[in-house]
Amino acid sequence: MRLKERIPLFLEKVDWEQLINDWFPGESSELRVEFIKTIKANLDLIREGWKNNPDLRIGQVLVNNGIIMNLPGMWYYDEERDILFKQGYAYRDILFWGKNFDKDMNRLPKTEWALIKDLETDHIKAILSGGFSTGELYTKVFKEELELRAVKNNNKV
Repeated sequence: MRLKERIPLFLEKVDWEQLINDWFPGESSELRVEFIKTIKANLDLIREGWKNNPDLRIGQVLVNNGIIMNLPGMWYYDEERDILFKQGYAYRDILFWGKNFDKDMNRLPKTEWALIKDLETDHIKAILSGGFSTGELYTKVFKEELELRAVKNNNKV
């Protein structure tokens, strides 16, 4: 299940021209320009269709809504975080983490989603020391976040 909160973030940050050029480098420039125009003209349809089907990736949303045609390629399966990272965004600015407990380990009524850059330093340390990180990417990004904060504060990690 993909996180709904990623949708507005992605739509706010994505460079459509770069995305279409990356996805379809072998297609004519006219076709790529037409895709971009169609996407920009249908952003409300894209946003609403995606909110109703948040498990879809952006490529699937565009094809399923008739915004672009389904041309062969692995682009159809690209994750939004990878697209934005390729476009120059740091993972700390685009990866979400779900908080299920407060700092005193009381269970929250529902998961609260926050970008990694917005998590408390102690929370990140607890995630790492408790082995709660969900894979290599998150572990790497959490460690980088702590290092970045340490440098900003002239502290050790």
